[in-house]
Amino acid sequence: MQELTLAWASGNYIGPVICSLPEGPRRVARKASITPPRQRKHRLAFLLEIDPMGTGDARCTNELGKPEPELQARARIYYDGPARPDTAHRDFQQMLRRDRAVPFRVESGQLVIGAGDAARTVALKDAKLEVRPVATGSDAARMLGNVGKLAKRSLILEAGDGTRVVVHAVHVVPRE
Repeated sequence: MQELTLAWASGNYIGPVICSLPEGPRRVARKASITPPRQRKHRLAFLLEIDPMGTGDARCTNELGKPEPELQARARIYYDGPARPDTAHRDFQQMLRRDRAVPFRVESGQLVIGAGDAARTVALKDAKLEVRPVATGSDAARMLGNVGKLAKRSLILEAGDGTRVVVHAVHVVPRE
């Protein structure tokens, strides 16, 4: 089931953010990815990366007006669920229906919230990551708009100190 779970979650994510820049309001993309590491020491370890938007200390919001801070993260993630190959597909589908999320354990990494002097770094050792399908009719679904057949997902990262970051994004072409 580990392979199914990582295959479902892996790829690129793009979420819309609106920033007040000196030249006026501009729509920018928050980019995240879940990919296999370049050098695999453990077959089922993947990397979560959230790229900075490059807007510095500009005020940014999502489509619904909620503040969106600058984020940057890099973390090694694992799926620790059951590993029964004979029932993996069924178990995966049941987990999505029951929990509406795929949970990952974050072994190590860091998250930077904010930019410049106001930036705060959070250690992600023993943090949790959930990748959830966005529910139809939810605020996140309205924020992401009509994207055709692309999947809408929420990446919810919770550090051991209680820091919680949510990235609502469209799941696009997986990286190879």
